[in-house]
Amino acid sequence: MSMKNSAHFLSWTGLAVIVACGGAGASGPRTTPTVAVSEPQPDTPGPMPSTASSSKNAQSSPPPESLPERIGPLGLSCSDVDASRGRQIHCDGSGTVAGFSAPVDTVTIPSQATVIHRQEGLPRGGALTVAVHGDLLWIRQVTCGICARIMGWGYVGYPNRLTSQQLAEIQKRVGASSANPLRNTADWLDHFD
Repeated sequence: MSMKNSAHFLSWTGLAVIVACGGAGASGPRTTPTVAVSEPQPDTPGPMPSTASSSKNAQSSPPPESLPERIGPLGLSCSDVDASRGRQIHCDGSGTVAGFSAPVDTVTIPSQATVIHRQEGLPRGGALTVAVHGDLLWIRQVTCGICARIMGWGYVGYPNRLTSQQLAEIQKRVGASSANPLRNTADWLDHFD
């Protein structure tokens, strides 16, 4: 491209940028465009009142209100939730989502939660992390951390609102005996103490 053609191309490109960004040639007052860019966030449940009592190794943690406003489908009506995308929904007696499981790479444990159990160095880069905050329980069980897509199972829920069968299923997945249901986060703290 000749120098003259390059200058012509750049002047038209510059004009297009100015017009597209609300500069010279645009109608109305000049404003600075704002762009919000965020990474896709995994589903996260909304806060619920805390009733868990502290255990012997309880650590201070912020109140549940400091968690994200919504954590996945928690608190929504079970009839309004699509259980696709590898999710399994646990509903309480009132028909509200009390817990859900999903692929591990879509479940994030927030920084406000207290990690009560971490097991790393499992085969194929696997790991198990259990965390609590108020009445909420988070589980991340990585079964293949070296795969192209991290494989495994994640769970977020309120154990005090689950049925014995639902609790037994969750406890079995993390290697905890289902003989004694861990009905609240204090029970989970005691179990991993």
